[in-house]
Amino acid sequence: MIKKEKIILVLTSSLIFFALFSSLNNDSNQILVNPENENNINPNLSVNLEGIENIVITEVNRVMNISGYGLVIYEDILLVKNLNNNPISSVLFGIPIGISDDLVFFEATGVDQNTLLIERSSLVMNGHEMIVIYLDSPLLPHQTRLIRFLHIYQNLINYFMLDEQDLIVTGIVYPLLPYRMEGSITTVVNVPESGTRIDDGGAWGVLNPTLFTITYNFDSIKDEIGDDFI
Repeated sequence: MIKKEKIILVLTSSLIFFALFSSLNNDSNQILVNPENENNINPNLSVNLEGIENIVITEVNRVMNISGYGLVIYEDILLVKNLNNNPISSVLFGIPIGISDDLVFFEATGVDQNTLLIERSSLVMNGHEMIVIYLDSPLLPHQTRLIRFLHIYQNLINYFMLDEQDLIVTGIVYPLLPYRMEGSITTVVNVPESGTRIDDGGAWGVLNPTLFTITYNFDSIKDEIGDDFI
């Protein structure tokens, strides 16, 4: 008789604070240029940190999917507001250096599903490689624009076979952005329906066993963390 295989999903939610990195602008030790990528930069596509403290993310919606092919898929929808007195032409998105080699696919689109130019930069801020998303047209002062960022990773799922099959997924709860965030900040994790038990590592997520989702709402921990992190 063949024993029925069970799958246990353990989601390790590493909350890496998306605190405003503006304090790093005056700290040259925290902003690095990776020499391996320096020669690959298109001189026409420069990263501009000026005015970074005046860019605000007014809404964040992240969906994390765990693929049966061993991939972790993030889809982030961001509303970006420019509070500078001048237009901006790009935004930055952080990828932890520890998993940057596991990034296998990424793309960005605008509100009309138009493809946006995107590249991996040589800029490293506080241990995060910066992805640069170039807007299709300048974002004028006090305007807001929607950006969708899809990024896919390998090697973030570990398998252990005991009496049951355990899937340990290392995930990042919220997008890592060098900007102040406000408004609604929510992440929904879709887990495999074959899982017989779901554990989010003791984090603050709300499990819906019927829909096989875990929802993380930043409002539920905002008071514990403090305003310095938003």
